[in-house]
Amino acid sequence: MLNTLSFAVGDLLVRHGKVLKVSHVKKDSIDLQPYFNLKASHGLTYSVQLQNSHNPNLRKPVSREKAEQLLVSISKLPNKTAALNLLEIKSALNTNELAETLKLLQQLWLEKQDKSGFLAGGKLGIYQQAMIQATQEIAAAKGILLEKAELLILSTLKNSQPSVSIS
Repeated sequence: MLNTLSFAVGDLLVRHGKVLKVSHVKKDSIDLQPYFNLKASHGLTYSVQLQNSHNPNLRKPVSREKAEQLLVSISKLPNKTAALNLLEIKSALNTNELAETLKLLQQLWLEKQDKSGFLAGGKLGIYQQAMIQATQEIAAAKGILLEKAELLILSTLKNSQPSVSIS
């Protein structure tokens, strides 16, 4: 939950998986603009009422350290991959949590590798959306370009190692 008194112009927030920058703080609301792709957003601004700032779909980005921990977590293959249906996938994508997005991305990546690089139906679009969301937050947390963040995620997925379980 965000402290409604701590917003300042320039702060970064994550809303529905997109990294946004506080552009204006008013008495009862804050205005947010996309942090990445400002030209493509054509001046788009979101206004969020401060009374709604406790909403789980609005949070501060993870720290650099947490981003690194989460990347390490997806570098280990799960003991078994569960088959996901589209409803579960969409639900995981809408949690606005980087850990869930990365886990979903890992599961879709593994399914894609099992199927010779193809994902069926709506799963490809969801994979692409998960990649965009994860890339934005990793880039913001680590202070790197979007392209570099995407390459970091992809190389982490490609170099995944089986997780070791101690019995």
